Amino acid sequence: MTAASKKRERVMVATLIAASLGAGLLLAEATLRLFPVLQPFSEIKRVVCSAVSASRAPSAKFGFTEPPNAVFFERQHAAEAWNFHATNADGFRDLFDTGEPRIAAFGDSFTRGSLVNNGETYADLVDAWTPSVGVRAYGLGGWGTGDALRALNAVAEPGKFDLVILAYYVGNDLTDNVKAGYSLSPDGAVVNSNVDVLELQRAKAAKFSTKVKAFFFQHFQTVRLASVGSKALFGKNQYFDKGEGEFENLMSLGRTLLDEFQAAAARNGAKTLIVALPDYNEFRSDKARNAAARQYEMIRELSEDHDGVDMIDLRDAFIAADPEKLYGVKDKHLNRYGQYVMAREIAAKLGVSAPDYVVEQALRIRPDCAKADDYAKELKIYGPDS
Repeated sequence: MTAASKKRERVMVATLIAASLGAGLLLAEATLRLFPVLQPFSEIKRVVCSAVSASRAPSAKFGFTEPPNAVFFERQHAAEAWNFHATNADGFRDLFDTGEPRIAAFGDSFTRGSLVNNGETYADLVDAWTPSVGVRAYGLGGWGTGDALRALNAVAEPGKFDLVILAYYVGNDLTDNVKAGYSLSPDGAVVNSNVDVLELQRAKAAKFSTKVKAFFFQHFQTVRLASVGSKALFGKNQYFDKGEGEFENLMSLGRTLLDEFQAAAARNGAKTLIVALPDYNEFRSDKARNAAARQYEMIRELSEDHDGVDMIDLRDAFIAADPEKLYGVKDKHLNRYGQYVMAREIAAKLGVSAPDYVVEQALRIRPDCAKADDYAKELKIYGPDS
């Protein structure tokens, strides 16, 4: 075989391999697009009906919130349902109004209720089940204990609340504290570097590499799948992937912030109820379960060390209800039933009986701004009489 023949053969083999890879990628891309449930994750979709289209707004009181007085539809994943969202003047989804507001709930996207409509969050449900007592909710995706503490200090006044609820998510509250700029000084005091989260996000989005990555992530599901596989093999982003020393530092910061949270509530005459929210990974991974157990024990010790601090450990209730029924299909926030189970456990702690869960009451939402007012009325997002 001549040198020219060998070269042609190598070119043909390389071309065949490239064509096979290309065909495989096209088939994978088509399959992922046809069957959204197979997608590892997808871009959050929003249909905005109000003036401001941004998903975040700066706030002097809270650092950042959602845009105040906003109305929009949101879908967390192509396999999930659309949900109706509306915010109040402070930029939170707390519009439900019954009784005198004597309870305040703080937390992250689980308190926000990212997979449910307005009126279906645990705070709204507890509010509805206690007509003489109102529940104010301050929840935003990405918040950790430090952010909840800042919000509590912003709204609390002596005698204003009887009870403060902290929805503590073991899945990322420890790492979210660091992302928000919280750390411990050598003498153990909390230091807040006052990180401007919105500015960091804007600066990152402006980078060329970020724009290129965003383009491919937006248009190709196979790129997202490869990213998930890479993180599964090499990533150390989860709390249960951290080294022992780093995890201990996160735990020390988390415990100190919890101490400060309950102290802030006590200074204003309120008791503290910490609701420990399981991470979906706990029900599938021994590694996640063992790391999460340390956080449950930390919260239990806190409740034993301080008068006026109580705890709800949701693990048993979630196992009894079946975790697969409580979280989203692909997005692992609590779905409508998950929010109900959480609200039911909080109500029981308050001595209130929850009504039975009714599946057929779920409202199917279409992202149509012309129907926004109708949805608001049907969901009774402003209270039982709205």
